[in-house]
Amino acid sequence: MVKREGTKLVVVDTPPNTAEATIEAARCADLVLLPVAADINDLETLPAMHNVLTLAGSPRAFVVITRAPVQGPYEAETRKAVQGMGFEVCPVVWHQRRAFPNAQAGGVAVTEYEPEGKAAEESRALFKFTIKLLNS
Repeated sequence: MVKREGTKLVVVDTPPNTAEATIEAARCADLVLLPVAADINDLETLPAMHNVLTLAGSPRAFVVITRAPVQGPYEAETRKAVQGMGFEVCPVVWHQRRAFPNAQAGGVAVTEYEPEGKAAEESRALFKFTIKLLNS
């Protein structure tokens, strides 16, 4: 139905603990983005996601590092750990920026909340990366 209606892009934010829905969404996807915060709790979810993606037929997937501190080794350490688990890492990182929770609290996107801010810049970069992959 989506293709019949002429839809070009659909974003599905699946719940992290509903394997059947996540498998089906990944099976239908042209691209899967896995947001993972730069902390051990999120990294521990990746082996299960690897299994989900395998069950879905191994669609193209990238881990998007989120909530990475602007300073310190966390981004690089997270990137290394993710790659060590066999995932491709998105070149765009969403850093810990106050604009993300502030925008969410206000019910708007960061591009609306602070259009010229770094969080908005990172969001636009992720969108451009995604569209480039989908059009290649």
